[in-house]
Amino acid sequence: MTREELSAKLEELFGAQKGALKAASKELPINYQNLKNMLSGRRPVPEWLDERFAALLALKEIKSPPSGIGPSLDRDDLCCDALDPHISHLIVRANEAGWEYPEILTALFNRAIEGLYQNTGEPETRQLLLDTIEHLELITKAPI
Repeated sequence: MTREELSAKLEELFGAQKGALKAASKELPINYQNLKNMLSGRRPVPEWLDERFAALLALKEIKSPPSGIGPSLDRDDLCCDALDPHISHLIVRANEAGWEYPEILTALFNRAIEGLYQNTGEPETRQLLLDTIEHLELITKAPI
């Protein structure tokens, strides 16, 4: 990545207002002075920044579910793919804040069950839980 490309990516993600470069250095994370040196050309832009920018761009917006596909497993998979970077980012942030992975995943699972119940009702929620148990038995190859 050239320094011009770096500048364009920084502006796209963080804007051009005062303090944007400081915010970018915290979010990337990269030393503020090193980032300034990269923009001035006094320091090369590391290759790993491409991946970090791609991850941050994925978090910038949530893609709409595909149109023309009714409720189906295909649509579910595409929706999961669209939300995955956001959920992964949330899990990482919660872990960095001191949460343990089982606590994070339990909170997400409970929220998902409550949301499903409130939006689809008890029969659909029960069926999902039964399907989840069946899936667990398949991947563990052990009955529950």
